[in-house]
Amino acid sequence: MPVILEKIQLSKFEIYSKIFEIINKDNPMPKKINKKIENLIKDLDNRIPKKTEARLLHGDLWEDNILFNNGKLVGLIDPGIYFDHN
Repeated sequence: MPVILEKIQLSKFEIYSKIFEIINKDNPMPKKINKKIENLIKDLDNRIPKKTEARLLHGDLWEDNILFNNGKLVGLIDPGIYFDHN
């Protein structure tokens, strides 16, 4: 059943906390992981920059487009690169 959040003004913390609560309700994760997620949600305002700059972003990073040579990262293959905010 879809969940509908009321159209009210919520802080980022309240939004992410509600999403976490909904996701975790029926299929809870281990308590150790839940605690880490809760701490991350509480600290989001300090982790997300207030002002962002546009930059090149990788569109589809996965193991087959990461290039290594002798155990060292030497490049990335990306047909889905785009210029946007981080």
